[in-house]
Amino acid sequence: MDEQFDKQMGYYCVIAAPVAHDNDLSSDEKVLFGYISGLANKEGYCYASNEYFASKFKNKKGEPKDKTTIIRWINHLEERQHIRREIIYHKDNPNQVIQRRIYIVDRFVPRMALEGVTNA
Repeated sequence: MDEQFDKQMGYYCVIAAPVAHDNDLSSDEKVLFGYISGLANKEGYCYASNEYFASKFKNKKGEPKDKTTIIRWINHLEERQHIRREIIYHKDNPNQVIQRRIYIVDRFVPRMALEGVTNA
């Protein structure tokens, strides 16, 4: 799965200036935003899992970050209004999550990129 996302993202992460200059965010949260923005480039949203993001951030022992840390960072990015999330539920089982979509908020997306992308 990592290869699929890594190929989709290409070789860059974009960190919007308002995110880069947000002093309430940690450096890791800013880099996470960059991953999200790179992965959202193709579909207009990012659907990578917390496990994927955890594998991209290592602790001092070189192990993947804990998923709760990733969840906390994503929550903080959303609280700071840099991203928004949408949860897609199964139509026959409203308790079953099919996909989480993470969108970059409109103020960071160039107008041309929004053409043809709904709910971005």
